[in-house]
Amino acid sequence: MENLPLPIHIHINGKITEPINTFINKISSAFSTLYEPKKIIKRAKAEAESRLIHAKTDIDIEELRNRSLIRNELLELRRQVNLESIVLKSTKFLPTEKLDSDIDEDWIINFLNAAQDISNEDMQIIWAKILAGEYSKPNSYSLRTIQFVKTLAKAEAHLFTMFCTLVSTLSGGMVGCVFQKIEDLHDFGFEFLTMKKLRDIGFVSEFFNLNLEKGTLKLSYFGNKLLVKKRHEIKGGTRIGAFNYSFFPLTSVGFELFPIAGANRNNDYWKSLVNFFPSNLFEIEID
Repeated sequence: MENLPLPIHIHINGKITEPINTFINKISSAFSTLYEPKKIIKRAKAEAESRLIHAKTDIDIEELRNRSLIRNELLELRRQVNLESIVLKSTKFLPTEKLDSDIDEDWIINFLNAAQDISNEDMQIIWAKILAGEYSKPNSYSLRTIQFVKTLAKAEAHLFTMFCTLVSTLSGGMVGCVFQKIEDLHDFGFEFLTMKKLRDIGFVSEFFNLNLEKGTLKLSYFGNKLLVKKRHEIKGGTRIGAFNYSFFPLTSVGFELFPIAGANRNNDYWKSLVNFFPSNLFEIEID
């Protein structure tokens, strides 16, 4: 491979730390791998041009070639600007300590191919978080998730962020939204059609029912922990059967994107969650 200039230029105000320098060099290496085959392809296309349909005059071919070159150059310039903007944004989400990342180069190449046409600033931040997250902890984001985000609209990403304000982690690792009946979610802006849209996009799976007939429920919500235990002696002297509730689980893609969704806790939802389990039936501990 011939020597090429560094294929990516990132301007950072202030001192470039060693972790950021290592990160940029790693991504630049993948840039070189990504764009080297394009030279071969362009060479093959140039050879193919000489065999264009003979009905075309030399002038027609030249004009066609010029328009194609201009279009391709503008497209590649736009893509270069997009990728450099995303890489620059990703440096803000890197750990401060030096990190010897073993991020897979094939993953980076897939990432660059998918992200190169993203020019929206808000969506670029999502891509930047994904790149920084994968660099910091390889295998955090699957190639399936990369392709999913590639087709994601800004409004859909915003909808997911809003839903994530209602997401908890249950004991056993399940991540999703706890509710008793779907009408309970109306107060937080999520009606049936909204939840259907989230399912259709691919963020959540179909809800299912759970019960607290036995044992306990441990739930974590934005730093708060809720422990629910069924009482042995029911206050009021009346014993009932299982206490049912429902759960909207995140899909594998939703699970991977949840940490970078940018959601904040919804205090009203947390209060409703605490009051969700009747105190005469359950012992409730809040941390």
